[in-house]
Amino acid sequence: RYDPKTDTWTMVAPLSMPRDAVGVCLLGDKLYAVGGYDGQTYLNTMEAYDPQTNEWTQMASLNIGRAGVTVLEGLYSVGGRDGSSCLSSMEYYDPHTNKWNMCAPMCKRRGGVGVATCDGFLYAVGGRDGLKTLNTVECYNPKTKAWTVLPPMSTHRHGLGKEKKKKVLKI
Repeated sequence: RYDPKTDTWTMVAPLSMPRDAVGVCLLGDKLYAVGGYDGQTYLNTMEAYDPQTNEWTQMASLNIGRAGVTVLEGLYSVGGRDGSSCLSSMEYYDPHTNKWNMCAPMCKRRGGVGVATCDGFLYAVGGRDGLKTLNTVECYNPKTKAWTVLPPMSTHRHGLGKEKKKKVLKI
């Protein structure tokens, strides 16, 4: 854990298992570690870290093992890989019920997809479809539960980071 007042890092409790390419996000006062890869299997498990108790708690499992997560009135886990192919599916986690539900799939399969939210919409940007790196962009509207294809990026990208400032999404 980082303390900006003292500019120091402190070790916290470890996850219950190793996770490569894990999706991590903050929802409320908990840090969630979603899916990932343990070197043999794409994981469908999720853990929540409570900084007050310094403990990880097992939460509801995803329907499909994957990585990548974003927050928009709950958690969304988007695309990813299952070991044999890239995925177009998406799941939504409701922290009030501790359940994952399948949502409308994206138009394209995307592993290593960049996922971000802006103004109540979820964006899936780039990624890989299993054969090539993508420049395509899709937008999910949680109110209509539908994806819309947006104009493509000028460059093909995967494994994206993102930053949102003043309602502008930077990739």
